[in-house]
Amino acid sequence: MTSNSEDAEDLAQETFVKAFRSISKFKGKSSFYTWLYRIGINLTLAYLRRNKFRRFFSFNKVEDTDGTLLDRISSNDRSDQKTLATELQEKLNETIQDLPEKQRIVLVMHEIEQISLKKISEILKISSGTARSRLHYAKESLHEPLKPFIH
Repeated sequence: MTSNSEDAEDLAQETFVKAFRSISKFKGKSSFYTWLYRIGINLTLAYLRRNKFRRFFSFNKVEDTDGTLLDRISSNDRSDQKTLATELQEKLNETIQDLPEKQRIVLVMHEIEQISLKKISEILKISSGTARSRLHYAKESLHEPLKPFIH
């Protein structure tokens, strides 16, 4: 969600430190995973609010996933595939960062982190329908800006 691996690593470490310090507050009403993930989400949201004007174009997770738009680019006949892939990475990152926060969270959790909508709804304490709706609108918002990259 930060689009910067160093910031994400710092937030992950901060999440574990906070969870360790707060373990006595864990009541077992949800799974430990859900509790821990919620701590991470809250810390990340606070970080993003503090640094809302920072922008990074290092959405490096795009290259690591199977079946992404980058796969479509690689089958393209154009000689400037690397440039196109870089442009796509930058545009995708920019577009995701421009999404409303609630949509961005669900999109990143589902599409990047591969978390099920059911688990997302538990973590975020929203209904499954709300999670599904946010994901739908997030994907819809990505379609038009990324259209030039999809053939």
